[in-house]
Amino acid sequence: MSIYIVDESRKIGSVKSFGSLDGKSLPEFSADVKSLIQQGIVNVIMDFQELQFISSAGIGHILACREDLLEVQGKLMIVCNNARLISGFKHARLDQLLLIVPSIDEAMNNLGL
Repeated sequence: MSIYIVDESRKIGSVKSFGSLDGKSLPEFSADVKSLIQQGIVNVIMDFQELQFISSAGIGHILACREDLLEVQGKLMIVCNNARLISGFKHARLDQLLLIVPSIDEAMNNLGL
């Protein structure tokens, strides 16, 4: 996993996940998002372009992060181009709660800040 500030003036940060988002990787993932929020970054892009699997616990953590960001008037964008993961998001109707786009550029545009 990697974390970086995309645009400090617009309070945008990103967390990039690789492989799987599951019980093994969740502590680092959650800590990265909390670290961004503690730094004043309230608009978070979760870059899942290289993610192959998300467990139900991973989805729970994504939703918890969304709630944390809403509490600080922030936004969450999911970048994902994996058809299987997108299908899973849609099947669980998470596409109605989460903004899912295929690229970082589109995420930045959708933040509209």
